[in-house]
Amino acid sequence: MSVPKPNIVVGNGNAVVFTICNLGYLPQALVAVNSYAAVSARARKIIFLVDAVRSSTIGDIDIVALADVVAFAQEQAIEFDSAILKHYTVTSLCTAIKPICLLFTRVRFSGNDYYVYVDPDTYWMQTPNLELAAGELHFFRHRNVLFDTSGYSGRNFLTFGGMNLGLIMDTGVALDTIKKWNAFALPINLESSMLGYYTDQRPADLMVLSGQARTQYDQRINLSYWNIADVALRQEQDSYVVEQFGEAKKLVMFHFSGYKKKLESYSAERKDEYLNHSDRTVIQGLHDKYTQLVDAERGTVKQQQIQTNDYGTAHRGEIYGHLIRTRLGHYTGFRKAAMSAVVRSHTLMRAVDRFYKIKNPLKI
Repeated sequence: MSVPKPNIVVGNGNAVVFTICNLGYLPQALVAVNSYAAVSARARKIIFLVDAVRSSTIGDIDIVALADVVAFAQEQAIEFDSAILKHYTVTSLCTAIKPICLLFTRVRFSGNDYYVYVDPDTYWMQTPNLELAAGELHFFRHRNVLFDTSGYSGRNFLTFGGMNLGLIMDTGVALDTIKKWNAFALPINLESSMLGYYTDQRPADLMVLSGQARTQYDQRINLSYWNIADVALRQEQDSYVVEQFGEAKKLVMFHFSGYKKKLESYSAERKDEYLNHSDRTVIQGLHDKYTQLVDAERGTVKQQQIQTNDYGTAHRGEIYGHLIRTRLGHYTGFRKAAMSAVVRSHTLMRAVDRFYKIKNPLKI
């Protein structure tokens, strides 16, 4: 008879917190890992810097270059197409490598109680004290009820996915589960990025549906434009209080997804959900506080001498060309000639760039 594993209380015990970004987003990443470590009992801090030439440290933070992740995948014989990396935009690249970075973290820094991935534009204010089942991968969904027509609605989630992978908590899931996630998600993420999707989230939905990951929702954690309409938010002295289910609780983490310095600079639903909220003044104050923290970390970044490469700089036309070239072996005759002509023609590539989101006319 097997003995059930004890639950993990996130915020207690030994943890590793990590994020992924490029040099331009490093100030936000420093706020993310430092603020999480400040509310955790013991947390090692790691930033995967995708355009860094080599690994280094900033204070007590490990800065890991993508070259070390690629070498790790080769050493561990993990299915990982490193050639695909140069064909990503920076946003798609940072999302696509979350599984392999989690594997790297689990193996290189083994023996910890749990591992937390946080998006670089998150800010932690309180200890989570979140009790989770051990031996599982925990994803956090955008809203408590996804099939909703109010606020950021179910229509959006059909495109972007129900799980928001700005926060992942791994309490010791089998490494094979992460390997399968990586092998499945990496090529799909490239194709989905052509459609403008935030590509890491749809495979996560499938993992939850397949019983390979668990889904969580906690109004205190991962509050952002996608669920801000569901809550009341107020400030009490130096903390913020959130209320959704008839009980006021201290806000643990706010996610400034796609961070902009001004609320008015956000676009589409992001701006609308913030500016039209009844507690807009409180949201503005929290946003201003976060901006001060990010600006302070810009000084830290300026003191670093980090040599960069061109990872994450691919433009969409280049990505389309790569995707077409990978499919040429499936075609013959006129269709193959036509596809080859598309890749060579700047004008046709611009046409693909313009119409791909409408219908994917080339079926690539």
